[in-house]
Amino acid sequence: MKGRNSDSTPKHVARLLRALASLVESSSPDEVATFLEGQASLSRGKRRHASEDDRLPLDVTPPVPADLPKLAENLHSLSSRDEGLSLLSSASLTRRELEALGRLLGTPILKTDNMERLTEKIIEASIGSRLTSEAIRGDRVR
Repeated sequence: MKGRNSDSTPKHVARLLRALASLVESSSPDEVATFLEGQASLSRGKRRHASEDDRLPLDVTPPVPADLPKLAENLHSLSSRDEGLSLLSSASLTRRELEALGRLLGTPILKTDNMERLTEKIIEASIGSRLTSEAIRGDRVR
């Protein structure tokens, strides 16, 4: 380190390692795994003052693939749940992409949701709720 006492370098490294350990300890296993997979970056908010309550969260918002907003729009335009299932099946989305699509549609996503359940939730959020509402109002022509 330029202009620093060489005795302080090990101290700075030790502080850095303690801060990193604190960041990892305050993060969930999923957040750490996402970081290790290269899908998230480490970030630390401004610290007002040091306290045990200060958390150093990982930024784990995965980037949304460019075609997901278009896929969400297509889902909203479909007229049956089966069409939605067919569209999602043909898209061959990964679990991570299904989660991103669900979040884009405002669907609550749980860690315990399998791909089938994610697909059901996405279809219900984009098509099913509208069809149910139309059926209740009597808007849908049979």
